[in-house]
Amino acid sequence: MRFATDTGGTFTDLVIEGDDGLWRAFKAPTVAENPVAGVLAALELAAISYG
Repeated sequence: MRFATDTGGTFTDLVIEGDDGLWRAFKAPTVAENPVAGVLAALELAAISYG
């Protein structure tokens, strides 16, 4: 599994290449005061999606 994030002014994007070779994308609001919070929110969405 590989992943990358991009923290922008409005949204934080997360893309994941799963062990199956499929790519999935997730988007969460960016928290300007704490950009890590946006990354964690996107990772949480991914965790829910993967089960």
